Amino acid sequence: MARLIRSTNYPHAEDLVYALSMLIEYDLWVVNNVVRYGFNEVISRINERALNEAGEASAYLMATAFAWYSSTSAVLGMVREYREGNRDLLARWSREYADELDAYIDTLDLLINDETYEALVEEGVIKQ
Repeated sequence: MARLIRSTNYPHAEDLVYALSMLIEYDLWVVNNVVRYGFNEVISRINERALNEAGEASAYLMATAFAWYSSTSAVLGMVREYREGNRDLLARWSREYADELDAYIDTLDLLINDETYEALVEEGVIKQ
């Protein structure tokens, strides 16, 4: 998919490729943590430690997916009628949303890991 997007020579192709990589990264994060901790334990840790962050990550996940899909559909010719300005704006937004999603993935990673979570509690960064 990245090669196909790049082959269009679209000026914002790298924004779309980056957004795609973050959508995949999120999926991998979920799968890896379910494998590591089990589904119930991941949900439990998120509920106890990172409910707000998980909600924000979900919002950025949806925004990234919408902006990426909308702009990529136009770039790849799947949509015939669109405004170039809207396509370009959505492509740039997909990058910005993906940046936020990346930050939330890192935050969630810290909060569901026992060692880092306990260190953050000990340092007073997080209050239980």
